[in-house]
This record gives sequence, structure tokens and C-alpha cells, in this order.
Amino acid sequence: MKIAGNYTFAASREEVWAALNNPEVLARTIPGCQRLEQVGENEYESTLKIGLQAVRGVYSGRVKIDNLHPPESYEIHVDGKGSNGFLRGSGSIQLREENGHTILDYGGEAQVGGTIASVGQRLLDGAAKTLISQSLKALAAQIEARRAGGSGSEAVAEPAAAPAAPETPPAA
Repeated sequence: MKIAGNYTFAASREEVWAALNNPEVLARTIPGCQRLEQVGENEYESTLKIGLQAVRGVYSGRVKIDNLHPPESYEIHVDGKGSNGFLRGSGSIQLREENGHTILDYGGEAQVGGTIASVGQRLLDGAAKTLISQSLKALAAQIEARRAGGSGSEAVAEPAAAPAAPETPPAA
């Protein structure tokens, strides 16, 4: 499964980069994140509880970030499993400034297996779009709260459950 898209933030590239690299902010923006614990340099273990039909369940995994080029880009590698399957993936995040805003371009590839793989590509693509959109909208809310002088914890702690597509839909 391939994913790609972008999201525009009303913030500087440095602000978006700082938020993307802050484990406390990420824990508040990743849908269903129950735990995000740093276990090494740019390496985290996580537990997510996902409530979307096709991928419903609790997943544990590891996230590693490498090839960092602050404040422009990095690569991310994910390996997780749950009672209904596994996910392995890698991707990249790139930040560019345009007209006072920051555009986050993302892309990557994921492999799923187990029972979850049997739900069908269209359902998995829809779940991925929803989770990415929720996470990016929550990240934007966290950045806005930080800009307003708060820690970000006042912002939406958990994204809305309503499905929404990212600005550019993931590629199939």
C-alpha cells in the first residue's frame, strides 16, 4: 500500500519541525495513541488503540526516525503488530515554506499482513487517509495552541472520529 499527500500549516517551517520532533506533541496528535515512549535516539515504542472498522484493535510497535535534515526532512520507519495483523512501513516527510505557510509533503509505503490484510485495499486506503488526516489536523491544532502561548495540551487531545480526506489523497 502506498500513501502520499500534503498538508498546509499556518506556521513557520521551524515551528512545524519542532512539533514533529516533540514526543509529547506527537502523543497528543496520533489517533488512539495510548503510549509513546522514547527508547533511543530518534526511536520510540508506541501503543495505539484504533477504532476504525477495518483496522480496529490495539497495536504495539516501534518508530525510528533517521536521515534528519533539520528543518527540512526526515525518513520514518514503522513496525507494529496487533491481534489482527501487522504493519511494516517506511516513508519520508519534507517541509517547504510557501507564502508564509509550511507545506508538509509525505509519502511512503506500507505492508500489512494477517487478518487485517484480508479486509481489502480500498478499506485499508480509507483507514489510512482518515488516520493521516486526523493526525495532521490535530498537529495543526497543537501548533496553533503553542503559538498562542499554551503548551498545546489545551488543544484537542484526540482528533474527531469523523472521516476526512487529506488535502491530497494517498496514491494507490
